[in-house]
Amino acid sequence: MQNLIPIILVAVALATALNVFLRRFNMPTVVGYIITGTIIGSAMHFDAQGDDTLHHVAEFGIVFLMFTIGLEVSFSHLKEMKKEVLAFGLSQVVCTAIALAAIANLAFGFEIKSAIIIGSALALSSTAIVLKMLNEGGQIKSDVGRSALGILIFQDIAVIPILLMVTIFTSTDKSLAVLLGETAINAAITLGVLFAIGNAAHRAP
Repeated sequence: MQNLIPIILVAVALATALNVFLRRFNMPTVVGYIITGTIIGSAMHFDAQGDDTLHHVAEFGIVFLMFTIGLEVSFSHLKEMKKEVLAFGLSQVVCTAIALAAIANLAFGFEIKSAIIIGSALALSSTAIVLKMLNEGGQIKSDVGRSALGILIFQDIAVIPILLMVTIFTSTDKSLAVLLGETAINAAITLGVLFAIGNAAHRAP
Protein backbone atom coordinates (compact mmCIF):
# COMPACT_ATOMS: atom_id res chain seq x y z
CA MET A 1 0.00 0.00 0.00
CA GLN A 2 1.40 3.38 -1.00
CA ASN A 3 1.13 6.60 1.03
CA LEU A 4 0.23 4.66 4.16
CA ILE A 5 1.15 7.43 6.63
CA PRO A 6 -1.15 10.09 5.06
CA ILE A 7 -4.00 7.55 5.05
CA ILE A 8 -3.42 6.78 8.76
CA LEU A 9 -3.35 10.51 9.59
CA VAL A 10 -6.61 11.08 7.69
CA ALA A 11 -8.19 8.08 9.46
CA VAL A 12 -7.10 9.34 12.90
CA ALA A 13 -8.40 12.84 12.17
CA LEU A 14 -11.71 11.52 10.86
CA ALA A 15 -12.12 9.09 13.79
CA THR A 16 -11.40 11.89 16.28
CA ALA A 17 -13.94 14.22 14.68
CA LEU A 18 -16.58 11.51 14.51
CA ASN A 19 -16.06 10.45 18.11
CA VAL A 20 -16.26 14.03 19.38
CA PHE A 21 -19.61 14.28 17.59
CA LEU A 22 -20.85 10.86 18.73
CA ARG A 23 -19.95 11.54 22.37
CA ARG A 24 -22.75 14.09 22.43
CA PHE A 25 -25.14 11.17 21.98
CA ASN A 26 -23.26 8.92 24.47
CA MET A 27 -22.17 6.58 21.66
CA PRO A 28 -19.09 4.38 22.26
CA THR A 29 -15.92 5.24 20.36
CA VAL A 30 -15.95 1.80 18.73
CA VAL A 31 -18.87 2.98 16.59
CA GLY A 32 -16.81 5.95 15.39
CA TYR A 33 -13.90 3.67 14.49
CA ILE A 34 -16.16 1.33 12.51
CA ILE A 35 -17.73 4.25 10.61
CA THR A 36 -14.25 5.67 9.93
CA GLY A 37 -13.06 2.34 8.53
CA THR A 38 -16.13 2.09 6.32
CA ILE A 39 -15.64 5.61 4.95
CA ILE A 40 -11.89 5.23 4.36
CA GLY A 41 -12.31 1.77 2.83
CA SER A 42 -15.02 2.95 0.44
CA ALA A 43 -13.19 6.14 -0.53
CA MET A 44 -9.81 4.45 -1.08
CA HIS A 45 -11.28 1.25 -2.60
CA PHE A 46 -9.30 -0.97 -0.27
CA ASP A 47 -9.27 -4.72 -0.77
CA ALA A 48 -8.92 -5.80 2.85
CA GLN A 49 -8.56 -9.47 1.93
CA GLY A 50 -5.69 -8.96 -0.50
CA ASP A 51 -3.68 -6.19 1.15
CA ASP A 52 -0.88 -7.53 3.36
CA THR A 53 0.19 -4.07 4.56
CA LEU A 54 -3.32 -3.22 5.75
CA HIS A 55 -3.51 -6.61 7.44
CA HIS A 56 -0.27 -5.97 9.36
CA VAL A 57 -1.42 -2.50 10.44
CA ALA A 58 -4.67 -4.00 11.73
CA GLU A 59 -2.73 -6.64 13.69
CA PHE A 60 -0.59 -3.96 15.35
CA GLY A 61 -3.73 -2.09 16.35
CA ILE A 62 -5.21 -5.20 17.97
CA VAL A 63 -1.92 -5.95 19.76
CA PHE A 64 -1.75 -2.46 21.29
CA LEU A 65 -5.41 -2.56 22.25
CA MET A 66 -5.03 -5.94 23.95
CA PHE A 67 -1.89 -4.61 25.71
CA THR A 68 -3.85 -1.75 27.25
CA ILE A 69 -6.53 -4.23 28.33
CA GLY A 70 -3.86 -6.45 29.89
CA LEU A 71 -2.75 -3.54 32.04
CA GLU A 72 -6.19 -3.64 33.67
CA VAL A 73 -5.96 -7.33 34.62
CA SER A 74 -3.63 -9.03 37.12
CA PHE A 75 -3.20 -12.62 38.35
CA SER A 76 -4.56 -11.69 41.77
CA HIS A 77 -7.59 -10.13 40.07
CA LEU A 78 -8.19 -13.32 38.10
CA LYS A 79 -7.93 -15.50 41.21
CA GLU A 80 -10.74 -13.48 42.77
CA MET A 81 -12.93 -14.10 39.73
CA LYS A 82 -13.11 -17.88 39.74
CA LYS A 83 -16.90 -17.83 39.93
CA GLU A 84 -17.30 -15.40 37.04
CA VAL A 85 -14.77 -17.19 34.83
CA LEU A 86 -15.66 -20.82 35.54
CA ALA A 87 -19.38 -20.66 36.34
CA PHE A 88 -20.63 -17.77 34.21
CA GLY A 89 -18.11 -18.20 31.39
CA LEU A 90 -18.52 -21.97 31.07
CA SER A 91 -22.31 -21.73 31.19
CA GLN A 92 -22.45 -18.99 28.56
CA VAL A 93 -20.11 -20.69 26.08
CA VAL A 94 -21.57 -24.20 26.44
CA CYS A 95 -25.25 -23.20 26.41
CA THR A 96 -24.83 -20.74 23.54
CA ALA A 97 -22.73 -23.17 21.49
CA ILE A 98 -25.25 -26.01 21.94
CA ALA A 99 -28.22 -23.77 21.06
CA LEU A 100 -26.58 -22.32 17.96
CA ALA A 101 -25.25 -25.71 16.84
CA ALA A 102 -28.77 -27.14 17.10
CA ILE A 103 -30.15 -24.25 15.04
CA ALA A 104 -27.43 -24.67 12.41
CA ASN A 105 -28.10 -28.42 12.19
CA LEU A 106 -31.89 -28.51 12.39
CA ALA A 107 -32.89 -25.23 10.75
CA PHE A 108 -30.16 -24.82 8.14
CA GLY A 109 -29.20 -28.45 7.51
CA PHE A 110 -25.50 -28.22 8.35
CA GLU A 111 -23.70 -31.51 8.97
CA ILE A 112 -23.26 -32.13 12.72
CA LYS A 113 -19.50 -31.46 12.78
CA SER A 114 -19.92 -28.19 10.89
CA ALA A 115 -22.85 -27.22 13.12
CA ILE A 116 -20.77 -27.76 16.28
CA ILE A 117 -17.94 -25.61 14.91
CA ILE A 118 -20.37 -22.86 13.85
CA GLY A 119 -22.10 -22.90 17.24
CA SER A 120 -18.80 -22.79 19.10
CA ALA A 121 -17.48 -19.91 17.00
CA LEU A 122 -20.66 -17.84 17.34
CA ALA A 123 -20.64 -18.37 21.12
CA LEU A 124 -17.57 -16.11 21.31
CA SER A 125 -17.50 -12.32 21.31
CA SER A 126 -14.86 -9.61 20.90
CA THR A 127 -12.95 -9.09 24.14
CA ALA A 128 -11.29 -5.94 22.79
CA ILE A 129 -14.54 -4.22 21.83
CA VAL A 130 -16.55 -5.21 24.91
CA LEU A 131 -13.84 -4.26 27.41
CA LYS A 132 -13.25 -0.94 25.67
CA MET A 133 -16.96 -0.16 25.97
CA LEU A 134 -16.97 -1.18 29.64
CA ASN A 135 -13.92 1.00 30.33
CA GLU A 136 -15.43 4.00 28.59
CA GLY A 137 -18.69 3.56 30.50
CA GLY A 138 -16.88 3.23 33.83
CA GLN A 139 -18.48 -0.20 34.39
CA ILE A 140 -15.36 -2.35 34.37
CA LYS A 141 -15.27 -2.52 38.19
CA SER A 142 -19.03 -2.89 38.65
CA ASP A 143 -20.79 -6.22 39.21
CA VAL A 144 -21.93 -6.27 35.59
CA GLY A 145 -18.44 -5.43 34.36
CA ARG A 146 -16.91 -8.09 36.59
CA SER A 147 -19.29 -10.76 35.28
CA ALA A 148 -18.71 -9.67 31.68
CA LEU A 149 -14.95 -9.73 32.18
CA GLY A 150 -15.11 -13.25 33.62
CA ILE A 151 -17.15 -14.48 30.64
CA LEU A 152 -14.77 -12.80 28.20
CA ILE A 153 -11.74 -14.38 29.86
CA PHE A 154 -13.31 -17.82 29.60
CA GLN A 155 -14.18 -17.18 25.96
CA ASP A 156 -10.54 -16.34 25.24
CA ILE A 157 -9.48 -19.59 26.92
CA ALA A 158 -12.17 -21.51 25.02
CA VAL A 159 -10.59 -20.47 21.72
CA ILE A 160 -7.86 -23.06 22.32
CA PRO A 161 -10.11 -26.17 22.50
CA ILE A 162 -12.26 -24.78 19.66
CA LEU A 163 -9.22 -24.51 17.39
CA LEU A 164 -8.15 -28.01 18.45
CA MET A 165 -11.64 -29.25 17.66
CA VAL A 166 -11.53 -27.75 14.16
CA THR A 167 -8.23 -29.53 13.49
CA ILE A 168 -9.40 -32.85 14.91
CA PHE A 169 -12.75 -32.70 13.10
CA THR A 170 -10.96 -32.77 9.74
CA SER A 171 -10.45 -36.49 10.35
CA THR A 172 -13.05 -38.53 8.46
CA ASP A 173 -12.27 -42.02 9.74
CA LYS A 174 -13.41 -41.59 13.36
CA SER A 175 -16.80 -41.25 15.03
CA LEU A 176 -18.06 -37.97 16.46
CA ALA A 177 -17.79 -39.29 20.04
CA VAL A 178 -14.14 -40.22 19.53
CA LEU A 179 -13.37 -36.82 17.96
CA LEU A 180 -15.04 -34.95 20.84
CA GLY A 181 -13.12 -37.11 23.34
CA GLU A 182 -9.81 -36.34 21.65
CA THR A 183 -10.65 -32.64 21.65
CA ALA A 184 -11.44 -32.72 25.38
CA ILE A 185 -8.19 -34.55 26.21
CA ASN A 186 -6.01 -32.24 24.10
CA ALA A 187 -7.76 -29.17 25.49
CA ALA A 188 -7.25 -30.37 29.08
CA ILE A 189 -3.53 -30.93 28.45
CA THR A 190 -3.09 -27.53 26.79
CA LEU A 191 -5.01 -25.64 29.48
CA GLY A 192 -3.11 -27.53 32.19
CA VAL A 193 0.20 -26.42 30.71
CA LEU A 194 -1.01 -22.81 30.45
CA PHE A 195 -2.26 -22.91 34.04
CA ALA A 196 1.09 -24.26 35.28
CA ILE A 197 3.01 -21.57 33.36
CA GLY A 198 0.70 -18.88 34.76
CA ASN A 199 1.20 -20.08 38.34
CA ALA A 200 4.96 -20.25 37.89
CA ALA A 201 5.02 -16.71 36.47
CA HIS A 202 2.86 -15.45 39.35
CA ARG A 203 5.13 -16.98 42.01
CA ALA A 204 8.33 -15.78 40.41
CA PRO A 205 9.93 -12.80 42.23
